[in-house]
Amino acid sequence: MPGNGTREAHRDIRIGRRKYPCLLDTGNEISVTLACVAERLTIRPPRQQLLAANGTEIPILGETFIQAYVGTELVEIKGLVSEHVCDIMLGIYWLQDNEAVWNFATGKIVLHGQTVKLLHKKSNVTWCRRDVQAEDVVVSARSEINLSTNLICHRTDTKAKDSTAAWATQPKEFVNGLLVARTALPNRVTDLPVRAINVTDKPGYIGNGTTVAELELN
Repeated sequence: MPGNGTREAHRDIRIGRRKYPCLLDTGNEISVTLACVAERLTIRPPRQQLLAANGTEIPILGETFIQAYVGTELVEIKGLVSEHVCDIMLGIYWLQDNEAVWNFATGKIVLHGQTVKLLHKKSNVTWCRRDVQAEDVVVSARSEINLSTNLICHRTDTKAKDSTAAWATQPKEFVNGLLVARTALPNRVTDLPVRAINVTDKPGYIGNGTTVAELELN
């Protein structure tokens, strides 16, 4: 399946005047789009749930229709809208509805008669989950703080899974002088408490949306 770091499965798509990274995901039935893309569109109540790889439910704002260009082809994308994904994801239903023919050997798809080259986006497949800061915060000099973070998922699903996997932050420096400690996290996607330490003599600023830590199985 796409997302294992070895196959071409990405393509930038154009929505309006902007380009957005997009993942073609045969491991997911339905498509998912970013909340920032859908903020001016009509968002309808969702008819199904969205799950992380281990079965944790991901909050969604609803579902919507988006018109986008894949290469020179104008297509319609029906998908769920979430603040907890990093890329637009085109699922198996979208591929089927558009009669896409995917040649895995060449890394190309044929879409309505147009051949589109897919890209290998290695930097986006080195992690499965990461925590981002939920709000602007200043950490006092030589002090510790519990940050409130939200989960961002690289892969999603729509089918329930039974998993008791526990996740924890990887300890590292994420901003100059600010360190994140190893923290076991609860099984949810919002308001995740993460311990951070400022080892400098100056206050440290962490902006909303800053990546605090990548997660690993505990």
